[in-house]
Amino acid sequence: MFSNQSAEWSLSMPVPAMDAVRGDRTSSRFLVGTSSVRASEDNHLHLLKYYTDANQLASTATLSHPTGPLRQIVTCPTDKTIVLTLAEDDDDAADAHAATATTTGGSSVTLWKIPLEVMEQDDPDLDDENNNYDDNRHHDSNDDDGINSVTPMEQQAQLTTTTTTTTTSSQDKKIVHIAWRGGWDNEEPTSASSHGDVLTLQADGSLTQWDVAFGAATSTRNNTQAVNQNHQQQQWTEPPRMAWDPHHTDITAVSTGTMVQLVDWRETGMSNNVNVLSCPHHRFGVTDLDYNPNKPHMLVTSGKDGLIKFWDLRKTSNQASSYTDDTNTTTNRKLKKMHPLLVARGGHSHWATRVRYNPFHDQLILSAGTDSIVNLWRMSTISSAPLVMLEDNDDDYEEQDEQQQRRQQQPNEETYNESSQYHRSYSNHYGTTKEKGGTIGEGPNVRVSRYEHMDSVQSISWGAADAWIYLSASYDGKVVLNHVPSQEKYKILL
Repeated sequence: MFSNQSAEWSLSMPVPAMDAVRGDRTSSRFLVGTSSVRASEDNHLHLLKYYTDANQLASTATLSHPTGPLRQIVTCPTDKTIVLTLAEDDDDAADAHAATATTTGGSSVTLWKIPLEVMEQDDPDLDDENNNYDDNRHHDSNDDDGINSVTPMEQQAQLTTTTTTTTTSSQDKKIVHIAWRGGWDNEEPTSASSHGDVLTLQADGSLTQWDVAFGAATSTRNNTQAVNQNHQQQQWTEPPRMAWDPHHTDITAVSTGTMVQLVDWRETGMSNNVNVLSCPHHRFGVTDLDYNPNKPHMLVTSGKDGLIKFWDLRKTSNQASSYTDDTNTTTNRKLKKMHPLLVARGGHSHWATRVRYNPFHDQLILSAGTDSIVNLWRMSTISSAPLVMLEDNDDDYEEQDEQQQRRQQQPNEETYNESSQYHRSYSNHYGTTKEKGGTIGEGPNVRVSRYEHMDSVQSISWGAADAWIYLSASYDGKVVLNHVPSQEKYKILL
């Protein structure tokens, strides 16, 4: 629990997708997927296990994935043997599985079941009762004997969507993101939805909700209008992504280009007419978003501007919005801009591609980017349990907070701009430094650690069985497990 050394595992192919096995709360296991478009290379799911005593990662199983290069992996929160995969379709996969697999616009979403005995097996070299570990052992998937014994998974269902909009492009129908409702507590959600536990998002912004119980996938409701209108009015610079509100099962946040839209399914009984509220944007496009698991109405976003922004979604009334009536007349309304609660600056010198809340301690946030950097942030002041900071300059903190409240009461677009002096001093006051490279500082809101890969990072994940570990994977196939520093654990727990 208190190790600060990283553990590594190397794969010979790009790794764009991974997820913790959320249904396993006793062992730290992760599913890592490869993405190769070469006909001579097969794509696999690698089951990695972290051995705490040895502080090492090991591949305990290699699973075949015949539907194509992986783009996303989502594990079931309640069953460690069930997993959903999103894959790009390739010609070989389409020919080999034409009889069983159906695709949507160049992508396929498949529900798989992993054999239980495969999920529970261990690495005999690391599962040593005498703890005789070789700390210098080099881990490479090419040297692993398990790579030659690929285990097939049982395909249980295929999720295919249809579109009712006037847009007929296959790229618009392409599924680009999937989400599985449910927390990390290994229990059924307390506010269960009768409409299913899985959401799929298409490239045009269309949403579909699925019931995947009993090994089958049934579409229960969909939205193909509200978010899609925004897609028709502007050119999105980034594929949309979504986050399912863990506190309200009928609300979904969807990134649409430079903005975030909130879809509330309860507004009407018609499936194609839902309420959409626009949320402020990142300058060059929103790349990812995630809800605070412990504090309602809190959302974090990452963008191509390299910033990490935190929002209170109860303030989405002051937005620029537009709508199209029955006569296809578009009406635009220009309202005041919403301001983020906090902006984490200086952590990324290029695009910030992924951002994730810690599922247990919402003070901790992960971010990754195309600059090969993985940052661990502590954002205490906007968390559900702010840290008690015993500093000599508490009066300075109170004075700065009073200035913030006065400016929020009288917002001004010119003085509250992201490049304004107020924002710079506010960021420095709370530790989110603006210097290039983001030096690690002191305060309630700081970047506590960073790790630099050799290539762009497209996937990050927190551990499910251990709240203090996180995994990151770069495009060159390197998978690294890091720990939350011990001093941060003490600050949060004590």
